[in-house]
Amino acid sequence: MNRYEESYHLYDEGMVRFENGDYPSSLNCFLKSCELNEHFKTYSRIGECLTKLGKQNESVTYMKKAFELNPNNDKVSLQYSEALIMSGNIIRAREILIRLIDRNSSYKPAKIVLDKISRLNK
Repeated sequence: MNRYEESYHLYDEGMVRFENGDYPSSLNCFLKSCELNEHFKTYSRIGECLTKLGKQNESVTYMKKAFELNPNNDKVSLQYSEALIMSGNIIRAREILIRLIDRNSSYKPAKIVLDKISRLNK
């Protein structure tokens, strides 16, 4: 098995463990997968695991990397915005959400989050 196949296998294993609520094992699989082959989805999943484990500050780093690798992915943009909000960076989160809505005006989850932070700032 080459490194890409092994990375994909580890990612799949991580997804099964994530869906079963085994976030520590899932995180381990995703980290190993990422060592073999960096991918925005894997960084995003690492961030999700860290959030589930209560490590929001660490999560931001991985969500940022996912966003940097694929800034036009709606889900990743939303996740990174949410991580920024949790870390207190509302201004940057708002910028990303506005850009996301500009390119995909029908993406309701982004509208909901933007509305929430707009109400908080009133």
